[in-house]
Amino acid sequence: MPARSDRLFRIPIIASPGEIGQCDKFKVEQYNWGGEYRPHTSGQLAVCADGSFYAVMTCFEKAPGYEIAAQDGPVYRDSAMEVFIQPYPAGENKSTYMNFEMNSGGVLLAEYGPGRGGRRHFPSDIRNNIKCRVTTEEDRWNAELMVPPEAVFYTCGRNDFAGGDRIRFNFYKISEQHEPVHFGSLTEITSPVPDFHLPEFFAEGLLFKADDRCKS
Repeated sequence: MPARSDRLFRIPIIASPGEIGQCDKFKVEQYNWGGEYRPHTSGQLAVCADGSFYAVMTCFEKAPGYEIAAQDGPVYRDSAMEVFIQPYPAGENKSTYMNFEMNSGGVLLAEYGPGRGGRRHFPSDIRNNIKCRVTTEEDRWNAELMVPPEAVFYTCGRNDFAGGDRIRFNFYKISEQHEPVHFGSLTEITSPVPDFHLPEFFAEGLLFKADDRCKS
């Protein structure tokens, strides 16, 4: 069994998305399969009090091109930022995780399932409530992701979270086909070929109430 990251990341439970700015920033700086192109990329992740997930990512990359324009298309071929979340790694559906992948055009690929071969799309009524917003600046682009509580419940059969709970997650920066091709992740992945669908390499996240953010 491959070794998992020994770092425990603190993930706050916040009252509203407006509190995300107070969350820790996690750096995507593991380029497990080499390459010289390594754009500075970071992300923040929080659980909201209603059982939703909220994430923001920023990549210092000037005007990245994109071709994929269809919802749930293979945006990983373009320059994309990605958030993978395994909400209940010790629960009944412990192998289930969600993947959310966004290109610079604001196109989102949203899926769930137990592994690379078991990915599924969300039903349309739930999928329409998974929100992605992308903004661009001169030297960077930013992505916001809101995963509603009904998406979490549909995936895992529950959406209750409390301080002390643990989740697993990863952040990625990728361009599978557009040059320069690159594969960046939050955690080290010791796979001989590029593969982000390896939950055994996800990061460990410890949930805590945002009011306790200053406590050890």
